[in-house]
Amino acid sequence: MGWFRKSRKYITRQLSFRQKLILVVLIFMVIPMMVSVANMSYTSIQYVQNQTVKNEKYMLDLSHQYFTNRAYELIATMNLVLFDNEINSILNRNLHGNSNPQMFVDINARLNLFTLNNNIFIMIMIPNNDHFFSNKNYDNYFDIQKLQKHTPVLAEKPAFYIHWFDSQDDLLHEIRSPEGINEQMIVVGRKLTNYSGKTTGYMFAGITERNITPILGSDEYNVSRELLLVNGSNNIIFSTHPYNKRLSLLDNYWKNTEQETPIMEYEGENYIVVDRPLPISDWKLVSVTPYQEAAEQLDQAYTFNVFLQVVAFIFMAIILLYLINKFTQPITKLAQVAGMVEHGNLEIRSNIKRNDEIGRLSIAFDLMLERIESMIEEIKMEQKIKRKAEIAALQAKIKPHFIFNLLNTIRLQFIKNHDMEAAKITQSFIQFLRSIYQGKELITLQEEVNDTVVYLNLVNAMRKNPVEMKQLIVPETFDIKIPRLITQPIVENSCKHGFRGRDGRITMESKKENDFIYLSIYDNGIGMDEETLSTLKESIKMNKKMIVNQFQTNPSDMFGIGLKNVYERMILTYGEEADMIIESGINKGTKITLVFPI
Repeated sequence: MGWFRKSRKYITRQLSFRQKLILVVLIFMVIPMMVSVANMSYTSIQYVQNQTVKNEKYMLDLSHQYFTNRAYELIATMNLVLFDNEINSILNRNLHGNSNPQMFVDINARLNLFTLNNNIFIMIMIPNNDHFFSNKNYDNYFDIQKLQKHTPVLAEKPAFYIHWFDSQDDLLHEIRSPEGINEQMIVVGRKLTNYSGKTTGYMFAGITERNITPILGSDEYNVSRELLLVNGSNNIIFSTHPYNKRLSLLDNYWKNTEQETPIMEYEGENYIVVDRPLPISDWKLVSVTPYQEAAEQLDQAYTFNVFLQVVAFIFMAIILLYLINKFTQPITKLAQVAGMVEHGNLEIRSNIKRNDEIGRLSIAFDLMLERIESMIEEIKMEQKIKRKAEIAALQAKIKPHFIFNLLNTIRLQFIKNHDMEAAKITQSFIQFLRSIYQGKELITLQEEVNDTVVYLNLVNAMRKNPVEMKQLIVPETFDIKIPRLITQPIVENSCKHGFRGRDGRITMESKKENDFIYLSIYDNGIGMDEETLSTLKESIKMNKKMIVNQFQTNPSDMFGIGLKNVYERMILTYGEEADMIIESGINKGTKITLVFPI
């Protein structure tokens, strides 16, 4: 096995992808082809024999299906007659002596209607009477005397039983068609009864040779194939060759039904004999075909197929080698580009222009590189925006202790002067400033609500008409982390634009649904009209990419105060899952709902 390992090592390391592909194609084409031709040459005799038998079984299956369909069609037509109310009514009246010539016209018309699209012959005989009804323009294709002899057989059968007459019943006779041609006919019969169980008639139906032989005796498949109907006693009921002389061949076949192959010898010639039981009575369909004639056709087809296979293999090998060479070149180039990308070169492109899967793969690869570059630039810009925001926050924190100490001194001075209202306002201002100067970017919802309440107290100190704050914050949302100062701009807008010199109320409400928090701030102010509301929505709705683009075009306009600032901070913090819903109407107040994932 050492040579095998060496060969595999050489192929793996020394050959290119194109050479490996050509080698694999040749291996998986040439070797199976050689094995296939050798195997077919070695087993051709057995193969031809087995395939010939299969073909004959297939042909018999077709004939079996055709005959079965015709038999079921015959039964279905008899059922139409059996359950026809008009026919049953006329027959029942005739049973009670209420017959007239019109009944023959009516029943014959009904029978003609039921057999309009087929070549089925039907006759109804009246019990103990020579009268009968028939389709096919009142022509009688049946031997009345023979049928009358078999009415006692039908009388003993149940009402819905169908009796198939075979050669022993002397009903499989030749008839003369309107065209003057003698034809064989297969006859079935059943008893007709009324609701009280009395026999109202005997129905006989038949199909002629013309209905059976379009496929059973067709020369389209094999001129020498002979098909026979055989009853349970192995007697021939019907044959596509009426003067059959192969009875001894069939006798030998019935004695050796368990043999491995259905090929039988008769008078120095081999025959393929196969049979299929029919779903009616105990009949069987038997096919007898000369083996040499059937095998000769298959052998010629086999030889021609081998020739075609060899030619097709050569032609396919040439086409495959051409296609391999055509398709592996762009794949190789694409692999080289991927290798350069792996080493950090994101500016290179494959630029392969093809109208096939490789071309689409190359275009997708180039688009992927462009998107990666765009995403890298976008990430860099986001970081730049965040750094600018951090710098702005740091600048705002310059000397905060000095401001707090100064404000505390002023508050103490108010207390010394017994001005407690001014001292309270100063204390609220200190508390609000401390919350702003804290370094945490995210705080709990409870802390944000408390800071907003402090801010509203400061606003009320400056207003003639105070604004009331109502809290409907559910406990399960108290500890949810949200961005700092996310509700203060909304409360500020309500105080500034919603009340305009009158008292008012602002309600803060929270709820948790699925994996999202809904924080609503709504007032009972003057609201806004639809045009103003639409303009406001369009001015603040921006996705992450739009925020980055705005920063690139006008950096000084970012992070302003107001609803736009709130929405931008939510998008930058939570992504596209965050949302701001604004609802308002004239004298209906304004409601702003912040939606963000947990």
